[in-house]
Amino acid sequence: MSFPGFGLGGVFGSGGILSIRFRMSSPLSSSFFLVSVMANPIESDFKLALALGRLAGRWGQAELMVELIYIALSEMPARKATISFSFHKAVATQNDIISLLADETDWLTDDERTEIKGAVKDFSSKSGQRNGWVHYPFGIDSNSPDAAIYKAKRSRKGDSLYSKEPASAELIRAFADQISTLVARLSAAHSTAQQASARKLKLQPLGPTPLTWSLSIPSSQGLLGGLLSQHLSSDP
Repeated sequence: MSFPGFGLGGVFGSGGILSIRFRMSSPLSSSFFLVSVMANPIESDFKLALALGRLAGRWGQAELMVELIYIALSEMPARKATISFSFHKAVATQNDIISLLADETDWLTDDERTEIKGAVKDFSSKSGQRNGWVHYPFGIDSNSPDAAIYKAKRSRKGDSLYSKEPASAELIRAFADQISTLVARLSAAHSTAQQASARKLKLQPLGPTPLTWSLSIPSSQGLLGGLLSQHLSSDP
C-alpha cells in the first residue's frame, strides 16, 4: 500500500494492536504519525453491538420525522418535497431550512412554530454526539488492567491523531434513550404541522382567492412590443 507524500517508517505492535508509523516528508518538514489497526470490541461484545444497533435504528426514525416535518411545511407534493430534501445532507442545513420555512408559514401559531423549531433544533444538537458513536472506531486499551473499551476521537492538537474516550454499552444505551425521547418529540411536532395544515385548508374560501398583489408593469406583449418599436425606430 502506498500513500502519496508518505514514507513507511516502521511497523510494530503490542497487546493485540498493530501500529504502522508513517513519515510525512516535505521540503520544509518531516513528521511521523501512527495508523493503528485496533482490536474491534464490537465483534466480541454482544451488548456493545446491540446498543449501537439500537442507537442507529432510533436515529433513523428521527431522520424520517425531520423529513416529514419538511414535507408538511414545504407545501409541495410529497414526492417533490422528498426529492428536494434529499439534497440537503447536512443536519445543520436541514435545521436552518425548516426554521426558515416555519417562520414563513403563516398558518402556524407562534406556539406551534416554537414547538416545531425546537424539536428540529434538538435533533441538530444531538447529531454530533450520534456521529461520534457511529462513525468513530472502537478499541480495547491494552494498557488498562481491565482491558477497557474506548472510542477513538480525532485530536486537532498534539502529536496524536486520535484520543481515547470512555465507551460502554451503558453509555450508548443512555444516549439511545435520549434519541427515543427525541423521536417522540419530533413525531408530536409533525402532528402539529399536519393539524395546522388541515386547519388552514378548512379556513380557505370556496371561491376564487382574490389577488393580494400585482405587478405595476405592462403586459409581456406590450412590453415586448414597445422594446421592438424602440429598436426599429433607432435603425438608420
